Amino acid sequence: MTNRTPEQPSTERPTSKLPVGDHPAPEKVYENLENLGEVDVAQGATYRKDAVDVLADADVSVEMRTAIADRLGQEDHLLSLKNVDPEESY
Repeated sequence: MTNRTPEQPSTERPTSKLPVGDHPAPEKVYENLENLGEVDVAQGATYRKDAVDVLADADVSVEMRTAIADRLGQEDHLLSLKNVDPEESY
């Protein structure tokens, strides 16, 4: 750690507990969200986690994060309309 007086601004970049950029390419995440209805629950959960990771990555363009957020919102809405069998937990 660098010794500095209170008057000196920090030049250190804030760190995150999660590794930033540790996700598939944003374009692939966007594409995967389109296929959520065609994959099993476990794969769908992975796709959703990847989408959330991209949304948290400030290095991804605002336009791409917005597109992913919109698509994820649409898929969440479709999931909320789905009838679930009593034996399903998702």
